[in-house]
Amino acid sequence: LHSGVPRPGSLVSSDFEDLVMPWIGLQIDPHEKVSLEVTWYYLRSFARPVGMLNSEARYLSKELGNEIDLTVDYKVNKNLTLSFLGGYFFPGGYYKEERDDTSGSLLSPYVRGDGAASCAYQMELSMALVF
Repeated sequence: LHSGVPRPGSLVSSDFEDLVMPWIGLQIDPHEKVSLEVTWYYLRSFARPVGMLNSEARYLSKELGNEIDLTVDYKVNKNLTLSFLGGYFFPGGYYKEERDDTSGSLLSPYVRGDGAASCAYQMELSMALVF
């Protein structure tokens, strides 16, 4: 019994098994020091996930959702690059299913289970120093 869709734990390649993730991106360099990239991802499970509702197993949607990311890199000099990454995730049918098996852990996000999944976003600032 496949009890759901695996989620990354240690971020090794085996954590992403059973996942279809086609993507398309566009990168432009409007200035010699600035790079902009927009990337869209579609996430879907190969296997049909199973969840629980009222103590009965039921199949869940294979559609995990869509994500769009924006990356901006600014090359301060030959050794220093500043970067901004913003990502927005639109949950698919898998996260919008009503279900009882909603427990999670630190590395495995909780699923709401009430059928009202919210979008998620992430923002990162980073600095790369190369010698």
